[in-house]
Amino acid sequence: MVAINGVKLPIRSYKFDDRGLPLHVMYCYWDARSSFDSVDAAVEEDWTAKGRIRAALRGKREIGAQMLELVVWGYQDDQEAQRALENRLAGIVRGQG
Repeated sequence: MVAINGVKLPIRSYKFDDRGLPLHVMYCYWDARSSFDSVDAAVEEDWTAKGRIRAALRGKREIGAQMLELVVWGYQDDQEAQRALENRLAGIVRGQG
């Protein structure tokens, strides 16, 4: 969970090996209901394709859903990549209100 300008975003981070160099991929699926209150609330959400199909079959629509995926190279450790993500998002995400 990353808080940016008062908005809590459930961001999943993945780290890959790109020919010996770390490649960080950050992915956020946000349905605009409200900021998630906790990490547990975000974890309960099944964002897989199968989970989205199940939600559709239950009639749960994600109107206003947005996805964001960022890929960063050149950061050796996860904390550095996380700070780069937060700095970039601070200029993109508008606070609620």
